[in-house]
Amino acid sequence: MRYLLKQPSGGGNPAWPGVIAMLCLALLSVAMLARLEFGRWSQDAIQVDELFFASCAARGLAEHQLPVAGCHDNKGPMIYLVHQLVQLASSTYDLSAIKLAAYLNVALLAAAVAWLAYLLSGALAATAAAALLLSALASDASHLALKTELLGGLFLLLALITLLARPGRRPSWTLLTAGALLGLATLTRQTYGFSLPALLLGIYLPLRSVKPAGFNRLFVLDSLMLIAGLLTPFCLFLLLFYLRGQELEFLANLFIYPAVRGVPDATPFAKTLQWQLGGVLSVLAGKPGLCTLFAIQSASVLGANYKTHAAALRQSQSHVQRQLALFFCTLSMLLVIFISPVFYGYHILPVELLMAVLAGIGLAELSTALLNAGPRNGKALLSIALITPSLLMAVSTWMNHGGTRNKREASAVNAILKGESRGEHAYVVGMWPSFYVKNGLIPASNLMFPWALAGAPPSGMYGPPPPGTRRAAMLNWAHGKMEAALLEDFRRSPPRFIAVINSMARSAGSKRITDVIIINDYLLEHCTFRQEIIGDHEFTGELYRCRIGNGPDSLPEKVSQAQ
Repeated sequence: MRYLLKQPSGGGNPAWPGVIAMLCLALLSVAMLARLEFGRWSQDAIQVDELFFASCAARGLAEHQLPVAGCHDNKGPMIYLVHQLVQLASSTYDLSAIKLAAYLNVALLAAAVAWLAYLLSGALAATAAAALLLSALASDASHLALKTELLGGLFLLLALITLLARPGRRPSWTLLTAGALLGLATLTRQTYGFSLPALLLGIYLPLRSVKPAGFNRLFVLDSLMLIAGLLTPFCLFLLLFYLRGQELEFLANLFIYPAVRGVPDATPFAKTLQWQLGGVLSVLAGKPGLCTLFAIQSASVLGANYKTHAAALRQSQSHVQRQLALFFCTLSMLLVIFISPVFYGYHILPVELLMAVLAGIGLAELSTALLNAGPRNGKALLSIALITPSLLMAVSTWMNHGGTRNKREASAVNAILKGESRGEHAYVVGMWPSFYVKNGLIPASNLMFPWALAGAPPSGMYGPPPPGTRRAAMLNWAHGKMEAALLEDFRRSPPRFIAVINSMARSAGSKRITDVIIINDYLLEHCTFRQEIIGDHEFTGELYRCRIGNGPDSLPEKVSQAQ
């Protein structure tokens, strides 16, 4: 810690008072949100995706699957493994424990951002980077959740720290470690794999500056070491799931289901791009300090002062080379957003993590220039320029509770079962993880998402690919394997309740309970209608209670489709 707090040699940098004030304001904002999360909102998740991860983790632990392959989501297994570890350390569906892990992850991210900025530019850049990151995250309370964006971002930052920590050519163990950390990031969220070219650039530039004998051969060998490290976690997980008979689920999560996530193919690409651009600008508009400093430093790195940087590259000035690699890593994470079919505000988080590092460096370099050639009152002016946007962001966070002032307790689900049958198995046809978590129920199958079963209708979350395409063939192949898996899951852990979410279970005008035929037949044979589920237009449906084996329930064996 003393290395992060010490002032750079020469002391007296005019930015220190403003940067310390920025950090204090950011910490106060995060503390205020933490007080709300562990107090008034203690019975509610930070963000709904945490409930998906928690329910899948509970399913895996109940079935002795550690780690669980991912419950046919479109993500890798790392986020579920972390949620399983949280449940092992606490209890099933302990939301306070999940929030504690989420805030611990945020603290680690701030430390990693500060560490990387310190390696590249010193203590002032480190402090500024941490302050800018915490301030940006606190602008939306949901961005602090224990999710793939931040967990994968932590692995990516550690990979960059490992790779960029020292100038010159890296030893083999460093390349393998950096690659393995990037591999863990990719197994948390696949889009982090797109940062590989930027990390290869981080290998190329130091070699280019010294041009050793056999330059091309050395670059190829170092690149292969990085890629070998990247593939190592994937191969280990694949081997584990193969031995367990879950390799299809693992591979489908990574490669098949992401291809059907989001808007239908009929949406023109230009229209999707327009939505993405508008969404990105809307989110970044609320973080002016971060964006301004990042833009200034990016322009500098790319050659606003071209002669200086060209000379620096020739003279093996590693800080310029490393910043350039970091910039292209940031750019790669931004480009991923524009080629994705959907955009949510939290998709910008991987970009913000990297922006904070360059923005902190930019602040340090600007303040140094001001110290050398600024006006007599430059220290006061710089402090005002730094504190004003930070104060405005902090006040916004305090006034609207991190964008969730009207957040309501998710108590409607509790009224359905009122503690009945806690710890038993249940199943949701659609996507409604609150049903599991709020009622203490364990998912009856690993197939928890609608795209994993044939017959699920299109929705805002799922767009079936056009017939005859390669994606359609891959999805149909996966569907053919999943029906038997679902029935086997129901045989080993039969559901006491099945909730049918209309918008994700059947098409408009359908006469079936659900268009997923295998589940429709199961409902007709084993279950009886219990009550309507009343929610907003996306979460209305019916709740069915099912007979388990030859137990005491005296339920009719059939329920009419009219019900």
